[in-house]
Amino acid sequence: MTNAAVAYGRKSFDDPDQRTSSVDDQQLFAQSYAERCGLEVIAFYGDDGITGATMERSGLQRVLELITKG
Repeated sequence: MTNAAVAYGRKSFDDPDQRTSSVDDQQLFAQSYAERCGLEVIAFYGDDGITGATMERSGLQRVLELITKG
């Protein structure tokens, strides 16, 4: 039996040096990591271009809702 996982990625537009991977790249990394750890990513949420200084990010809020619901 595989354990379920939810993954989240975020990229800020305040990254002039392009140090942060795109949300799509983060999704691929999360999937690869999960497989190596025996996890199944059942959902991925991302916020592209939203600062990490706020919790008011739609993707993050969806992840938090899923965690709250169990």
